[in-house]
Amino acid sequence: MTVSAVIPIYQPEAKILNRCLYLVLPQVDEIIIAMEGNSHLPENTIAHPKIKTFRTMDKGIGFGRNVNFGSMHATSDWLLILNDDVHLNEDAVDKMQEVIQPDTGIVVHFLRYPDKRIFATVCARRPGANDFHHVDQLKTETSLNAVIEVENACGASWLVRRDVFEKVGRYDSRFFMYCEDNDLSLRVRRAGFKVLYTPHAKGWHIGHQSARKLGNLSGLIQPSAALFQTLWQPYIQWNKDRPGLGNFDYLKQ
Repeated sequence: MTVSAVIPIYQPEAKILNRCLYLVLPQVDEIIIAMEGNSHLPENTIAHPKIKTFRTMDKGIGFGRNVNFGSMHATSDWLLILNDDVHLNEDAVDKMQEVIQPDTGIVVHFLRYPDKRIFATVCARRPGANDFHHVDQLKTETSLNAVIEVENACGASWLVRRDVFEKVGRYDSRFFMYCEDNDLSLRVRRAGFKVLYTPHAKGWHIGHQSARKLGNLSGLIQPSAALFQTLWQPYIQWNKDRPGLGNFDYLKQ
């Protein structure tokens, strides 16, 4: 199988972006750097035949639409959708590939912040809850030590089957930033494919690099969270007393 890394950027810092590129370069077949109209590529960004840069003149399009734009230039079977401030271990892509089965749509993996606290990539529901919570967020020890199927996940770094990504309509362009990954997780599962988590693929996430440049973090999160609730509240309500993977039986009512 082939893998294209799709890295959307917005005014990145050269040191952070180059570290991301340097670590992922040997692990994939190509790298697509997707640039929206307000983006810039630092002058000393790593150059390599595998690295291809594409710019849309559309400005202020947000994370998901930038990924969608970049994905249209990818040529591989799988997309490694990767934040530019995620630095992967040297075997991370191999470890993600090891768990893929015919019905796998997404593979997500273990991440830590630079201070070694966990950046949660698995999202789950508590019985009776009206939303998802981030499993092990900011803890130092993980409770997830085996490859498992998950209900919902965070897409700071994940492997997505390209034909499934296209089948479900890519990222929903109504999300500017945040929650577009939660929405995609559920749409992939609704289409009959699994979202898997592996603790054996690892990396580091600096976090909120683009959001800090845009300012007003809560102002970015709140509209996306509200949209997610609007779209998925019927699912959440139907499954509120069904902890675990949930189901989509509410669609048949």
